[in-house]
Amino acid sequence: MEFISRIWGGHDYIPRVWDEWMRERNAETFVVEVEGRPVGMNRVKFLDDGSAWLEGARIHPAFRGTGLASALGKNSARVAAERGSKRMRLATNTRNLRARRQITKMGFVEIARMNLFVPRKRYRFGPQSGVRLATSKDAVWLLKVIRSSEEFKAGNGVFWDGFRAISLTPRAIAKLVRERRIYVLGDAVALFKHGKEGDEPFNQVCFACGDSKSVKRLIRHVFSYRPGVRMERFLCAPQGSPLVASAKEAGLVRWTSFILFQREVPVLSS
Repeated sequence: MEFISRIWGGHDYIPRVWDEWMRERNAETFVVEVEGRPVGMNRVKFLDDGSAWLEGARIHPAFRGTGLASALGKNSARVAAERGSKRMRLATNTRNLRARRQITKMGFVEIARMNLFVPRKRYRFGPQSGVRLATSKDAVWLLKVIRSSEEFKAGNGVFWDGFRAISLTPRAIAKLVRERRIYVLGDAVALFKHGKEGDEPFNQVCFACGDSKSVKRLIRHVFSYRPGVRMERFLCAPQGSPLVASAKEAGLVRWTSFILFQREVPVLSS
């Protein structure tokens, strides 16, 4: 944590999730050392859709440009191949030009751009009448509505589970239904998550589509969870989708934007 905690002015999320990362089994965290001193790290998380998600890449400022980030990236590709992953994905802020250059150098290509929305200050949200949780009987309809939507196309077919992109496959949608994480209102749909980053709770709209009026109400319904409790509330919406206008009308403002990158995992030679 010596250099990590200072990279983003003391606001890096890694110190909050480090203990959780060490306990998690379906992921591996790596460090790179120079003369026995850890000066870089990254993490590979293996997701339900068969992809490998790269996150937590950090290099000590004094050792940038020395090839350590590339070494960590090559190691990640090797580990992903050993685990049978077909693709690797990662995301970075649109303003992080240094990271974008490194990511492109590692063979990743941009597949989508996302906007992150947060509530306007002092804006109040409340439960909306008519909203219901999706059930297994909705499976066929959900698949059709979601995969034919502009949001699905603009976002390259993923939903955001926290800050990890997962493909919206029939299996993934069925799992979200079982976990009671899909709200329906008329012909509109919202995937959501109530979770934590370390000890900090958050409330997220992971994906939404449908008519503008109903989507606005679904967003307000999701964000009404645990009123009065201090938590982060945010919506991930792909650039170029009608959802961007709906988000603003629902009391949200765009906070930042980020890019989703992807590359195929090389096949290991025998």
